[in-house]
Amino acid sequence: MRNLRLSLIAFFVSITILFNIERLGVSSAKPINLDGVAYIIAFIAVAVTIIFPTLAKTNSSAQLGFWSIVYILSKVIYEVVGLGHSWSTGIYPYIFITELCLILICVFFAQKTSRVLIDFEDVVELVTFESKNKQIRHFDDADDEIQTEMYRSRNYQRSLSLIVIKPDPQAIKVTLHQIVQEAQKSMINNYMVNNMAKIVSHYLRRTDLIFEQRENGQLIIFCPETTAKELPSLIEHIQTITKEKIGFPIMCGGATFPDEALTFEELMAQAESKFQNLLSDKV
Repeated sequence: MRNLRLSLIAFFVSITILFNIERLGVSSAKPINLDGVAYIIAFIAVAVTIIFPTLAKTNSSAQLGFWSIVYILSKVIYEVVGLGHSWSTGIYPYIFITELCLILICVFFAQKTSRVLIDFEDVVELVTFESKNKQIRHFDDADDEIQTEMYRSRNYQRSLSLIVIKPDPQAIKVTLHQIVQEAQKSMINNYMVNNMAKIVSHYLRRTDLIFEQRENGQLIIFCPETTAKELPSLIEHIQTITKEKIGFPIMCGGATFPDEALTFEELMAQAESKFQNLLSDKV
């Protein structure tokens, strides 16, 4: 939030200077008159940078270079059609430099502000909203799909593995009063579950099914055609990716059909028992 405030302050200061610099003339007879094209370019550049998030994430030097070229070309066109002044006479070279610098400063702080806003929006979405990823289903609404996968594996005698993952409790310790702690824990749970789902969905196969069980703060992953021998390496891969991309450790427990269980409920029980064993080993 502090970065957001500082970025907004810097952005508004730069815009204020741009649109009020004509009041800073050395005398009433010789004010600093900027060309109208400078205001137009500045408005368009700032608006485009803030409206389109992809532009905010581009390299700052490339974006500043682009708007410099746009401004110079606009000045050339204005001079050719007789709407602007020559750059090389009197005070106009200094005005040209002033206009270009102010435009670039505004674009620079607009980009910084847009980046902070994007990060803020991402955090708010992760904390308060459920995932929009179509690959991720809500566990409570997935019973038919789960039973279909179980039937398919049982009917065709194919392996199927199940993994339960959730954040390491050590990563979400809080020391606030109970009411505040519950609210914070809920927000952190949402944030971590969404973050895990977002990352994991990018690195699993399209045939794998991901279900979020938000009330328990965990994900459940169905992995068709994954055998008991393949399951440990898959779990290790998931743990490595989430630790690398998100920055906090996760706990995993897995079980395989038909080696360890014959029903979904038994698979869940086996996976959660291994998960609990992992937790007890860490304590």
